[in-house]
Amino acid sequence: MTPEQMLENTTAYLKNLEKAKRGYIAVGLPSEEVGGKVYDNGMTVIRIGAIHEYGSTFRHPGGTPYVVSGGKARFVSKSFVGPVSGITKPHMITIPRRSFLRVPFETKKDDMEKAIIKQFKDVFARGKTAERALGLIGIAAVNISKGAFTTRGYGEWDDITAATKRRKGSGQTLIDTGTLRNSITHVVRGT
Repeated sequence: MTPEQMLENTTAYLKNLEKAKRGYIAVGLPSEEVGGKVYDNGMTVIRIGAIHEYGSTFRHPGGTPYVVSGGKARFVSKSFVGPVSGITKPHMITIPRRSFLRVPFETKKDDMEKAIIKQFKDVFARGKTAERALGLIGIAAVNISKGAFTTRGYGEWDDITAATKRRKGSGQTLIDTGTLRNSITHVVRGT
């Protein structure tokens, strides 16, 4: 390599490092990507994500009709035609923390460190751009986050109740419609 080529490569590398210093990756439910997504019940994906990430306890106002059949109760809509067995009273509902961001990233921090090191070695050795390196790190982070849904939070999530398993017909936690999991993404900012 000639001195001129070395200077050119070093200058390009320094420009990429400057971009990398300014840049960062938002992983999870970035508002510019997910902000408008809403569940059928009107709640935003971001709100549902926050409830599961941190856990929540809230007071349900009651008033939900239900029917009992075969020893099992099931909720029905208020427009249900037919006799109902009862209507729920006001009660507290607790949703346990099922972190799909903070806990997985702590659990898999060695994997994230390896991804970061690999990408920035490629910035230096192969001339990869900072934006591309940050994007690939973002993809690795999204995969770790989504992996929480099939591993019960890498073994950290509380199991769902037996009643919930029966209602869903599955023992999988947080996998009904796939909306939350499929909404997890990343954006590169600041470069």
